[in-house]
Amino acid sequence: MFGAMCRTPREFIDRLGGYRKVAARVGVSDKTMHSHVTAEKLPPRWYMAFCALAHERGLASPDKGLFAFVELPPPSADCTLQMGDAA
Repeated sequence: MFGAMCRTPREFIDRLGGYRKVAARVGVSDKTMHSHVTAEKLPPRWYMAFCALAHERGLASPDKGLFAFVELPPPSADCTLQMGDAA
């Protein structure tokens, strides 16, 4: 049912039926979808939609590494929060 994890956005999109079908399902143009696939990172705002599409197709949810999420940098000495600090 779930198969192996996809290693690239292109592989994942292909398993979902190709970029044209996925673009139509997500509500973006073919060109927009193709541009993101070619760039090898998908917009983070699409993550939940792609999880739902994967579920519809009986595939495993996509690895978060396929998306351009912003990584939290390591804390520096001047911005480390201490217990009890105000938000």
